[in-house]
Amino acid sequence: MQKLKLVFEKLRKQYSSIKALKPYPEIDWLPIESSDSENFNANYAAGRITIKAQGYLGAIYALQQIHTGIRSGHLADFLGHIKPRFKIRPLWIEDSVKALLGEPHKIEAFATAVLELGYNTMIVDQSSDQINLTSLCAALQSYGLKVVLKLSHFQAQHQTICSPLIPDYSDKVKSYISQISSQNAHYDFLFWESQWQRPEFLEAPGVDFYTLPEVVLEEAHLLENILEKSKTLIFYVPADEEESAQQSAIWMSRLAIDLRQNTILAYSVTAGDCLLNNQSPHPFWNQLRHQIEKSFSPLMPILNVGQVPQSEGLWPLLVDDLIDEYMLRCQNERFLGVLCIANQLPAKKGIHHCNLWTASQMMWNTQIPAFMWVETWFSAHRPDWNYNFYAPFLCQIGLLSKQLSLLRSLAKQQSAGHLSSHECRLFVDSLLIQIDALISRMDREERKCPQKSENTPLGEYFKFFAEDARFIILQILPDLNLSLPHLLKEKDMKGSLEQRSKHRLLHEQKQGKEFLF
Repeated sequence: MQKLKLVFEKLRKQYSSIKALKPYPEIDWLPIESSDSENFNANYAAGRITIKAQGYLGAIYALQQIHTGIRSGHLADFLGHIKPRFKIRPLWIEDSVKALLGEPHKIEAFATAVLELGYNTMIVDQSSDQINLTSLCAALQSYGLKVVLKLSHFQAQHQTICSPLIPDYSDKVKSYISQISSQNAHYDFLFWESQWQRPEFLEAPGVDFYTLPEVVLEEAHLLENILEKSKTLIFYVPADEEESAQQSAIWMSRLAIDLRQNTILAYSVTAGDCLLNNQSPHPFWNQLRHQIEKSFSPLMPILNVGQVPQSEGLWPLLVDDLIDEYMLRCQNERFLGVLCIANQLPAKKGIHHCNLWTASQMMWNTQIPAFMWVETWFSAHRPDWNYNFYAPFLCQIGLLSKQLSLLRSLAKQQSAGHLSSHECRLFVDSLLIQIDALISRMDREERKCPQKSENTPLGEYFKFFAEDARFIILQILPDLNLSLPHLLKEKDMKGSLEQRSKHRLLHEQKQGKEFLF
């Protein structure tokens, strides 16, 4: 509580400093209660804002939202009794969390940035037995953040023997979790990825007496019995391909009924790898609409908001359409939150921050669609990026990005003999023409409306996209059995996408414009 109070006081002083330079309204703070509640009331009258927060956590969220409302001119969207729609708003930013290890002086800035984004839960991965996460987890909790502990290292080590029906494996799981918990009690949830897709999952004595869903349930019960009531289990049922998603959707409703009522069932929003946003919705969504059973475990869809590993905020690619498509499906009380994936914690200037902030605002208030939160973000943080001017271009980038993903799928189909080289050539040429036409059109329009800004112009991000898209196409050509199109230039062949991305990331980090960690 003390650290939260210090963060709040620091943010309040920052607001006062800004108010001294700009005609911002005065904020009157009623006494803040000693509570973990995130709720607050905000009212505006006679040029003053009055806020009643039920705790310092709520006061921080209130100040962030009210400040954004003032800067954007959309203050009305943040007034009244504000209560988050989702109790858990988790953020999985693997690279940034790793960067905190051994850097305790950075934790306050990190936690503050997460809270300002509107999230309240962090995923921390035990990616190696050599890493001690105790101090990091304890520090995050001291700033009011809940901690989800993920055991990827242990699960990676035990992929060849992973059936819960094998006593030796069950004993190892129990021993490892007990050891981790004794070393680090500072976590609230345990994240476990079901191994049901691995062939070894059904390799155990007596497995013939079980169906696949029953073995999955045994796996979940194994974890539930180890944790008992001390921690909450987040049980993730992955699906690497659409066929796996179709298969699991059949029994996931029954699984949600049979799990303990406090166990959280997690799944990808799409029918496949949770990092691939271009796929169709997970068929479990449709199953849920048929489900009328009241006794149901809470649900947590997983959404790749940070565009990992495709662009990670370096393309002008908004994901408000994805946020709307999937978060608007989470209207009933079964949904505890949506787990948002990104790689790095962004500063307040770039598209990456816009996407993460928009997703968190939807978890606060699903009554306002995501595209309106995007408008608010641009007005508050990047008015120099004239949103009304760039909106059509941003929309076209989204369509081109989906076509790039489709091209990857076509490469697999062509290798399987489903498509002719002629069809693939037409698709590639069309995509390259659209990219060139977009950049040319945008250059013409920008020359008509030149805007000066000391920050990176939004038009530069479009050029980043065009450069990367051409290189991606170049890499896919051999899989399509195609020669180099005349629309691709020699410079497109130089370097690798990863090298160019790393170079650009370093440049942005030096400028302090895109990522904090």
